[in-house]
Amino acid sequence: MTVKFDFRQMVSISDLQRKLGEISEKVSEQDVLVLKNNKPEFIIVAPDKYEELIKAFDLIEQLDIYETIEKRREKSSLNGKQMLELLGKSEEAATAQANDS
Repeated sequence: MTVKFDFRQMVSISDLQRKLGEISEKVSEQDVLVLKNNKPEFIIVAPDKYEELIKAFDLIEQLDIYETIEKRREKSSLNGKQMLELLGKSEEAATAQANDS
């Protein structure tokens, strides 16, 4: 994913240290890309935007979980008795083993 920034949104780490108050005021209007050795180091965003990003991430994560559940529902599944048969155990032996533990 490529994020595009206008040159007015970019600031070096040394400028950030010197002009923190001025730059922090900019953040409410636009994101600020902080550069270290002329390479992107991190992005400063306003708290409201950060909350929106976190909510969007959570929604994407929930959608991914939902899609995984739906895919699994489409597949046939085994019940407990069938699983035990595949493992070569009877229900009684599995119950006894569970009770011994």
